[in-house]
Amino acid sequence: FDFGTTGDYTHLIGGYARAKAFDSALALARSIPTSADRYLALGWLADVYSHRDDFPETTVASVDTDGDGQPNFFNPTATIGEIDESGLILDEDSDNDGIWDIEDRRPLFVDAI
Repeated sequence: FDFGTTGDYTHLIGGYARAKAFDSALALARSIPTSADRYLALGWLADVYSHRDDFPETTVASVDTDGDGQPNFFNPTATIGEIDESGLILDEDSDNDGIWDIEDRRPLFVDAI
């Protein structure tokens, strides 16, 4: 793409982010030719990403990076009782690349197998 302004990029990046296509949003942000604009777009994407909530029905968890319905981690303020009551089970492979998180040096990045 050849966009004229950072605003053009951020609208498209925002669309990808709202569609939870974070890999596409990140790739586009990284492709912005000027450092200042690229950092602005990456900061904006980080803000959108940090406010995501994949489990809006509970406060026990909010992030599921691979979309399998299992949270990457539980909210640190959640009690054991709240976690048990939620019925949620932690994801052992947060990026769904076949490498268990406990063994994965990059558990949120899909490694080629």
